[in-house]
Amino acid sequence: MTVRILGVVVMVVGCGDNKLTVGSDAAPPIQIDARPPTPFEAWGLAWAEHDLTRRNALLEIALDPSIRYVSLNAELNGPTMISTVIGNFLQTGGSTGVSSRVDQHNSRARYTWYVNDSGGTTTATGRDVDALAADGRLMRIVEFWDPLPAAGTLTTVQQALRDAFNTSDPTARDALLATAVSSDVVTLMPPSTRGTTRAELSTIIGNQLAADPSRVFAFESGVLANREFWYVTWSRSVVNTTGVLAMVVAGDGTVSELVFFDGVQPN
Repeated sequence: MTVRILGVVVMVVGCGDNKLTVGSDAAPPIQIDARPPTPFEAWGLAWAEHDLTRRNALLEIALDPSIRYVSLNAELNGPTMISTVIGNFLQTGGSTGVSSRVDQHNSRARYTWYVNDSGGTTTATGRDVDALAADGRLMRIVEFWDPLPAAGTLTTVQQALRDAFNTSDPTARDALLATAVSSDVVTLMPPSTRGTTRAELSTIIGNQLAADPSRVFAFESGVLANREFWYVTWSRSVVNTTGVLAMVVAGDGTVSELVFFDGVQPN
C-alpha cells in the first residue's frame, strides 16, 4: 500500500502481506510491520488520519516540538496547530499527494506535491523544503507554490551571489560574498558537503572553478519567495548540471543558508 500525502510519499507497505496497525483511540500503538513508523511515514499518515488522538500520536513521531510550518497563506508553529489545520483540511473532502520521491541530504529534504479538491480536480501544486532535527523529525517545513517565476531582474544580493559562483579571483569573490551572504552562512551540497562560514563557501566555489574553469553558474528561473525563504532553479554549463537552490535570508537581507539539490525535480 502506498499512501500519498502532501509533502511526502510514504511507502507504508511493499507487498500485500504487510500490516499497518493504528490501535485504539485511548492508546494507539501505531506500527508498520510491527515497527514504529519513521518520521516521514508518520507525517504522511497524519495527513490521512481523521481521528484526532491517532493523528496527534503520528505528529509526535513526525514533528519536532519546535516545528515551524511556513505555508503560502499562513505560518503554523507547533504540532497542535498543525493537527488542527490537517483536521480542517480533511473535513473539506480534499486529498493531497506527491509527484516525486523525497530527496534528502545534510538534514534537509525536498519533494513536490499536489492538492485535489473533493471532486478530484487539482487546485494547487508546488514543492516543500524541510529541515530535520538530529533525530530525523521535521523541524521546519517551507512550501513554495507553483508556478516558478520566469528569470528576470535580480536583487543586489542575488546578483552578487550568482556572480560569486563565477569569480575565480579569491579577493573579488570574497567581496561579492560579503554583499551576498552572512559571515556564518551555512552551505549544504549533496551528498555531504557542508560549510558553516563565508570563507568556507568561498573555498567550495574556488574548488569548483579549479575543477571546471570554463563552467558558468546561472539562475534559470526567477527567485520564488515565501517570507524569508527563497527558491530558484540553477544550471552549470560545460558540466551540464541543473538543480535547485533553497535559501534562508537573514534579518539584514543577506543569505544565511544555502541548500543545493541536484536536478530540477527530485524524480
